[in-house]
Amino acid sequence: MRDHQILFHTLNEIREAFLGTHVFKLRRISEHALKEGVLHNDKGLAELAAISYALHKMMTKTHIVEHPSFPSVRQKLDEEIGHAVKALETDSWHIFKPELDHVIKGIESVNDELGHHWTGFYQKGKIKLASEAHTMGMSLSQASDLLEVDKKAVQDYLGSTRLFDRERIEKNISQRIHELETKER
Repeated sequence: MRDHQILFHTLNEIREAFLGTHVFKLRRISEHALKEGVLHNDKGLAELAAISYALHKMMTKTHIVEHPSFPSVRQKLDEEIGHAVKALETDSWHIFKPELDHVIKGIESVNDELGHHWTGFYQKGKIKLASEAHTMGMSLSQASDLLEVDKKAVQDYLGSTRLFDRERIEKNISQRIHELETKER
């Protein structure tokens, strides 16, 4: 994991976007965190990218955000994110990961209680983000490891999309790495 200040800043951005219902900002945060996670092989940033992506997907589902219990669910998720932010703020690394796990469980419980699909936002998001990491130049194994997902699930996802082929035709690995490094500056 990279410097905790980057994680702290990213998690704070996620929290603000989630509370402000800035759905597209959540997606942009996810994209940026993933690019940084790929560039630095940082599992912490990749996990925050997956959390931001899952919150983005959750907030786009009308049947969830209009459900009568959603305001209390949202408040609970905000509290969990707040606990993780506080752990980073106080350099309590031993508390941070368990608090982040609570956030993930909260997201998964929203899917279990209010969602329409068996596979939740978080797990689907990790698979999608691993496929994106792969198109950014990571090997399939590296991308699967970074986001801690099954390589076969990523392969299946890549096989069901045209993203992989399109990206390979347009840019080689050197061009993708250069693009990531340029965006970092």
